[in-house]
Amino acid sequence: MEETNLSQFDTQHPASVEQAILVLLQHLSGVKTQPRNTSRSKTGSSQARQSRATRSRKKRLASSASSTLLTPAQAAKRLNLSPKTLANYRSLGIGPKFVRLSGRAIRYCPRDLHDYVKCRRFDNTSAADSLIRSQGENARRTGQ
Repeated sequence: MEETNLSQFDTQHPASVEQAILVLLQHLSGVKTQPRNTSRSKTGSSQARQSRATRSRKKRLASSASSTLLTPAQAAKRLNLSPKTLANYRSLGIGPKFVRLSGRAIRYCPRDLHDYVKCRRFDNTSAADSLIRSQGENARRTGQ
């Protein structure tokens, strides 16, 4: 899975939290929408239709992106872990990739959960033990 470059978000300086979330959802879903026109001018019915269509696209985008992102409880259930264990893995840097939508809003992409499980499939226990040991050493080195 390719690395996400979030540097583009730093240069856009969204004016509101709503716009910041919309930019993030657009990035996650790969769908581009027109930015909302905040002016309230009455320049014709075609512009009104366009703004209704834009609002409709934004609603569909938000609902589809939010339906694909899982809460920590949903992700933990899919992995057959407790939410606390998943939070511990997150803090140690050994869990699946996650998305931080705001200070406390953590979400998981189902594809990242699948990739996390896939990279932990082993043919023998010694290979699994070496991965667990290396993750533990990495966590100790970073002071977590």
